[in-house]
Amino acid sequence: MARFFYYSYILIFLSMLQVMGLEQPFIWGIWYNSYQKPYITFKEAYDRPLFLQQLDHFQKIGINRIYFLVKFPTGHVFYPSKIAPQHPELDWDPVAFLATECQNRGIEFYPYVNVFPEGEYNEITQEHDVIGPYLQKFPHHAMVSQSGKIYGWASPALEEVVSYELSILEELATQYPMSGIQLDRIRYPDTTTDYHPIAIAQYEALYGKKLDPNDYSWSLFRQELLTNFLFKARARLKKINPQLKLSAAVFPRPYAAIINELQAWPRWCRAGLLDEVVPMSYYKTADLFRIYVQHEQEVTPANVPLLLGIGAFFIQDIHEMEQQIQFALSHAVQGIVFFNGFHLLDPEKSNLIQRYARSNTNR
Repeated sequence: MARFFYYSYILIFLSMLQVMGLEQPFIWGIWYNSYQKPYITFKEAYDRPLFLQQLDHFQKIGINRIYFLVKFPTGHVFYPSKIAPQHPELDWDPVAFLATECQNRGIEFYPYVNVFPEGEYNEITQEHDVIGPYLQKFPHHAMVSQSGKIYGWASPALEEVVSYELSILEELATQYPMSGIQLDRIRYPDTTTDYHPIAIAQYEALYGKKLDPNDYSWSLFRQELLTNFLFKARARLKKINPQLKLSAAVFPRPYAAIINELQAWPRWCRAGLLDEVVPMSYYKTADLFRIYVQHEQEVTPANVPLLLGIGAFFIQDIHEMEQQIQFALSHAVQGIVFFNGFHLLDPEKSNLIQRYARSNTNR
């Protein structure tokens, strides 16, 4: 009997080692933007067959994860929401369709959400400083610059804003099958915001002194507002589905992101608030790409998967793109995400991805 238990423990131990040693699939991902025109019309009769055709293509070249935009920078969403304003041209639910199609094809599906922009920029009309429907309804929720300018961004200092943005994430997580959710634009547009009166009052109450814009504690305070939002988002999403991964698309130069966009993503990683981080390392040349990838690796803990965003949309030289892929593969990152998927419809780029994805999926 003793020998039986001895061998049982040995088998359990070996099984644990086997599980721990299983290789995780290398992520070949794309950001798939629903505002992309002339490809996307928001009409089911046209977009459904188009999605099917493009999914066939992405699957063929080895894409195994899709980040699909579900909340536009104007605040419109691309699904029938009970919370957020639906895009006015939309006549169906592309999120439900793509989530199911990806699940059937073995492709991981991650909706991605522009968190605080509520009118920042209209990608279709290319208008800046748009005030979206949410801020039209609640203009006092907008970020304010030091000079009093109103931004098309909602202020994370307001409880109502935080509750609203969190409720969109919860709605997505409960309504659709998915592997994770990615947060985009979880930052400030620049350091001149947010001088919302409530933000200032919170700062002065916390630090016990009048606001001095040159005091680093003011930057730190605003950074922590984003961190607190992320903490709440993680807690709520994990309560809905403990297996759901929380991802963030972040600025690629970590120290500059902390200073210029108040996006302290290295601290988020160290605090265990993210299940992965995806720096948008969009550079035309491999030299710059290499430099900033090394910076990103220095600040990302080993237990947080680091996926590298490559700017397929503006790399003209296919050899430059290949060098960036080769560098990523040789530096022990966990995946590559291309911005954006529509640029991988180009035969030269799709052939390049297919060649590397076929031989570098399980690592």
